[in-house]
Amino acid sequence: MSHLTTRVVAEILRELLNRDYNELNEEFYIQLTQDDRHTIVISETNEHILVKNFIPEISKAYLEYLTAILAEYPEIRGDFADDIPILAVSKSCSPDRLRGALRSIYETYAYDRPTEAFRLLGGFVVRFLDMKFQVISDVKKVGRLFSDAYISLPDENGWFQSNVGLNNIYLPILSWKANGSVLTYVPDSDGSLRVFNVTEFLGKIQKLFESVRISFRVNSEVELFQRLHEVEGSIELAKTIIQGGAIPFIPPTLESKPELVNILKDIEADLRQLKKAIILSEFIERRVILRGVVKLASKVLKGESGVLSASVRKVSKLGAGYAIYISKEEAKVLKLTDSVVVKVVAEEGQKPKIVIQ
Repeated sequence: MSHLTTRVVAEILRELLNRDYNELNEEFYIQLTQDDRHTIVISETNEHILVKNFIPEISKAYLEYLTAILAEYPEIRGDFADDIPILAVSKSCSPDRLRGALRSIYETYAYDRPTEAFRLLGGFVVRFLDMKFQVISDVKKVGRLFSDAYISLPDENGWFQSNVGLNNIYLPILSWKANGSVLTYVPDSDGSLRVFNVTEFLGKIQKLFESVRISFRVNSEVELFQRLHEVEGSIELAKTIIQGGAIPFIPPTLESKPELVNILKDIEADLRQLKKAIILSEFIERRVILRGVVKLASKVLKGESGVLSASVRKVSKLGAGYAIYISKEEAKVLKLTDSVVVKVVAEEGQKPKIVIQ
């Protein structure tokens, strides 16, 4: 039977964390951030592969909690040495089992400690309506750990990446970007959907405002939706100018009126279509939210799924805090160790509760 090697472990971590490694004096180094204190070191002894600093800066209590997760992997043991968390992996451990154990550890950490995981691993895990999503700082962080239902945080213009493509929080929900243009669906009178080119509409508006010498400018499709009310006001102002109305501080237009009249008619028609796209988007979002509310309501009425036991216990005063009794049977189910992680959890629509792990 082949033995596990430091290089194999380094390869597993490279794929899982999407980080390159360096080799020096038969040891492997994986740097999680620019801070040298956040470097994973992989070395070996006669019987074990040591993964030092596998999660930088965690406490001994949290390592004990993670050790409980490793109960299914007796060939992997967690420990502390010189205040650094270490995984001691038996060389008889198969690569697949080690990969599964490491994935469980890092996914748990990414859910329990989102701020730290975002800083060290480049992402964290959130749960919403019984679904799991992976929030990443950058698409370059996508790897085995963050590769399923992932989303990036939006940039200053609202654009974000996900496993279903590029998206924007300010655009209608049925919008996308293709060949340099922003497109969206608008409903027709027969109930079908038609593609509307938002970028072309933006170009018409910019040309109109320049032609009638209105100083208001819209520089992007995102800004168009964010400032749509102001855009409508400026279109009305342009219409007044084209129809010969006098506007203070704005000189008469020098462009030919027939051309501007045609541009204005196109813009007004397109604006009506754009508003339909916004209404459709709001309708779809409401329906999605309502479905989520229905699922949540059903869950609240039925009680928590997966409850193995439930009983009423007296809360006893203990020093400056409180204590409750845990039965022998419950301790066995929990695989209770010398220390546990106690969480106060507040799920959507429910009262806060205590979870013991």
